[in-house]
Amino acid sequence: MSEHLGMRAVAFVVLWALLALAGPYCVRAATGVPWPAAAPEEVGISSDALADMLVKIRDDAIEIHSVIIVRDGRLVLEAYMHPYDRGTLHNVKSVSKSVISALVGIALREGVIGSLDETVYQHFPEYITDDMDPRKREINLWHLLTMTSGLDLDENGPISAEIFGSLDWLKKTYERPMKNHPGTRFVYSTPLTHTMSGILTESSGMSLHEFADEHLFGPLGFGEVQWRKGPQGYNFGGAELFLLPVDMAKFGYLFMKGGVWEGRQVVPAEWVDESTMNKLGGISRTLYGYWWWLEDDGSYRASGWGGQSIYVNEDADIVVAVTASDRPDSYSLFSDFIAPWLESPEPLEADPGAAARLARVIDEIGNPVPEPADYMPAIAGEISGRRYVMEWNQLGIESAIFVFGSDSTCVVSLETTMGDYHLVTGIDGLYRLTDVGNAGPMPAGNLKAMRGHWVDDTTFHLSSRQVGDPLYSESDLVFTGDEINMTTTVEPIGREIVLKGKAE
Repeated sequence: MSEHLGMRAVAFVVLWALLALAGPYCVRAATGVPWPAAAPEEVGISSDALADMLVKIRDDAIEIHSVIIVRDGRLVLEAYMHPYDRGTLHNVKSVSKSVISALVGIALREGVIGSLDETVYQHFPEYITDDMDPRKREINLWHLLTMTSGLDLDENGPISAEIFGSLDWLKKTYERPMKNHPGTRFVYSTPLTHTMSGILTESSGMSLHEFADEHLFGPLGFGEVQWRKGPQGYNFGGAELFLLPVDMAKFGYLFMKGGVWEGRQVVPAEWVDESTMNKLGGISRTLYGYWWWLEDDGSYRASGWGGQSIYVNEDADIVVAVTASDRPDSYSLFSDFIAPWLESPEPLEADPGAAARLARVIDEIGNPVPEPADYMPAIAGEISGRRYVMEWNQLGIESAIFVFGSDSTCVVSLETTMGDYHLVTGIDGLYRLTDVGNAGPMPAGNLKAMRGHWVDDTTFHLSSRQVGDPLYSESDLVFTGDEINMTTTVEPIGREIVLKGKAE
């Protein structure tokens, strides 16, 4: 799926948010950091400002997962919020569009495609038939890159839901009627980037992931990468690409340096320039390049739903990479705490006290100490071990057993239509991580993080994170007599699902 979520997808999301196989913790292989570290003051940024930003994220429970800042070729900040760390693969959502844009530039250099004048019809004639609007044959690669196809599309709406709910995404895309002449109207839509995934795959004879490994991810020394595929076998063109946060920063740094990495011209310099120049003059007030969002000051950004972002400012010589689950807060934090320091790269006076405070805050948010479970109502003992049979629900959960132990955890055993599972939840303020294999949004190696606490004598609250995905859930389990009522809210979309059950 793109950024849109249908009810079936939400059901799977919530199920991922509830299921975890009991097993050992899993630590992913993390990529190395290629830049030397520097105190923020050395590159004109206040350590206190960055510490204040991280404290606000923690104290206001803002769903920011990681922040990486590279300025003047030096690593200024690398911060991860529990339970995320340097080895956490993250769904970068539409940041992947900017990645694919770079791959288009490489494909042109390698002769995989000849020019941006090539049409979709040339590559996929089976999807644009003689009985269709003849303007569809005019849609070319430039129109895809600028989101000006003229097709009647949307983003996060019913049209995209229909496309991504089908068994042939390209067929459904090009069955849409034409609303405008190609090149005359900007309509942001992920089906267009997925079209490019198919074109690059068929033209190169490699999957998009394989092509990226050879020409982009490999040269930049990326760590683990996962990329989901659609029903036709094409890597999802526009979302569901899972990268390490440090590798996001590497990609932004590559563009800031004109496509050069360690002396190698990975992306053609002219493509870096072209793809970060506005292409919508006279069409839209939006400043947009080839799948890059542009700012008035010359900076540009790869942006994904939920707050995934790679900000590049060549004049200020800075790259900021963010993973998150809350778009508005990530942008306001940037403007409040980082942007004010970008006017000048001149060093500030050294401030050892502020630098020490920043280091302490980074450690505190990444490695919080457990909190004693100061409230455990009598009902916890009464329900422990009881089997609750659930009414029919779209998640396929048939029964649940809750066991509160003496080791600061609650274990939930679930019987579902997909199998039997066990969920481990920290009740000391800390998440517990479990490798759940393919039970999640990534193709493999998904991690679950769970923690909970008693709100009152009958209500247990569960916080669930499908680690590395912007979607998460908050659930209130209310136990009354022999009944359980569970209300789950999927965030940040605010979708609510209610499950009910009764003890045997």
